[in-house]
Amino acid sequence: MSKGKTRGAFLLALLVLTAVLLAGCKSGEDFPVYQMETREDYPEILDIDGIQYQRDLSGGWEEQAHYYSDGNQYVWTPAEGIGEQIGVCGKDADKSGGLAIYEIVGDEARTFLYTAPRKFYTGGVETRLWMQDGVTLGTPTAEMVSSVTLVFENEDSSSSQVDDPAMIAALLEVLNGDNTQKLTGEDWVRGSLIMHHKDFLFLQYEIECRYSPEQEIFYCQNASREWLPLSAEWFAVLSEHDFPTRGE
Repeated sequence: MSKGKTRGAFLLALLVLTAVLLAGCKSGEDFPVYQMETREDYPEILDIDGIQYQRDLSGGWEEQAHYYSDGNQYVWTPAEGIGEQIGVCGKDADKSGGLAIYEIVGDEARTFLYTAPRKFYTGGVETRLWMQDGVTLGTPTAEMVSSVTLVFENEDSSSSQVDDPAMIAALLEVLNGDNTQKLTGEDWVRGSLIMHHKDFLFLQYEIECRYSPEQEIFYCQNASREWLPLSAEWFAVLSEHDFPTRGE
């Protein structure tokens, strides 16, 4: 994981832990308790004032919106983090246990919710993204992504946003392809490609990327941690901006 991701994951974990601790200090534990159940086909259902939310534990990483605070990629995540706590659910929720339920910043319709354990435990804090029943995400498609932001490890470097549908489609075709290659040489610059959801503007999907100024080639990484070369058009985006070289 890059320094930027490590820092981001740490800050998010700290935010979650702080929220959990503050929630635990509220007088009277006055958050409403909502029902959560696991059905026979193994999805978990959360009922919030008559609206059902679900997270399917039987699905794979590529099919569902699992979100963890330890910085895992290749899933849709809240772009601006979590918002206000609105309730609690799960086992012992009425006794300061269970899960805290949060809104997601920017999601005014509460299409998605976010849960985290109310008590800190050794090994990290597992957090999840819930979807209203009937809402699906899946892996990014050209129809689903509105733009892609390029960012790199060096905080002083610039970023660039690509919103050309043909470029986005080309990226996804490569990402879902099988033209995997090994990185050679030592001049690779670390970065990320952040895809923004067209309909849910508050969600993003981040993948690793590398580029070599010396070799003039640009790679992205799939969920299997395999590297795939992007087109010359994508490298041209880099050459048009003041992106860092290795060691800067």
